[in-house]
Formats: sequence, structure tokens, C-alpha cells
Amino acid sequence: QARRWNMTTMNCADILDNVNDFIEKAERAAPRFHFFVTRVGCGLAGIEDAKIAPMFKGVKGNYSFANEWREFVQ
Repeated sequence: QARRWNMTTMNCADILDNVNDFIEKAERAAPRFHFFVTRVGCGLAGIEDAKIAPMFKGVKGNYSFANEWREFVQ
């Protein structure tokens, strides 16, 4: 039996707010931690990489990104 997901997708403005909050907290924690940022929002939610990945463009610190995002964040 297939599993059904009951979920709603956040809009890009709300996602950007959360991304900015994450970056702020991650910068305070760095350099003690390394963050691998997954393709958040691009799987089940179905948002295009080109819409989410640029939200992380120019971040400095201990970040790694999925290969699909490298062109957008560097």
C-alpha cells in the first residue's frame, strides 16, 4: 500500500524567512559545526532548485551544498 502524505508547501517568502533564520543561527555556531544543506523544498514539495538554492547565495562559513545547488550558491 502506498503511503500518502498530508502536507502543505510553504511559499517562497516564508521559506526565505526560515533560511535567513537558519543562516543567522549557523553563523553564531560556526566554526564549531559544519552544515550540509540539503535540497530543502525540492523533493516532495516540488519547488525548483533555481527558486530555493539562490536563497543561500553568498553565505560564508562552514557550509556544503548538494551538487545540484552548487551553480546557484557559488
